[in-house]
Amino acid sequence: MPTMTFRSKVDIWLAVVVLIAALSALVGVLYAGRSDPRIWPVGLVMVVVSLGLPAWIFPNTRYDLDDHTLHIRSAPFGWHIPVADVSAITETRNPLSSPALSLS
Repeated sequence: MPTMTFRSKVDIWLAVVVLIAALSALVGVLYAGRSDPRIWPVGLVMVVVSLGLPAWIFPNTRYDLDDHTLHIRSAPFGWHIPVADVSAITETRNPLSSPALSLS
């Protein structure tokens, strides 16, 4: 069987929350940096992380299934699960249960 790739769906609400958080960090840095320029280096790191991490994770969360292994990738994280070890698959809406960007 050729490798099948499944990309994670991204919930709109998650994308909106991440965008609001990133914009809030940017506004906070701009506001605080006006009164104290020492904030700029830390603020720049905050903005880069709040924009960069989702930009890295969103397009790079996927599931690759081949004959023997399920490969799960979510940006810096990865898991390899032998298909023979899978005993059941159940639907869940728990955000802590898997590297998924959607609960639906």
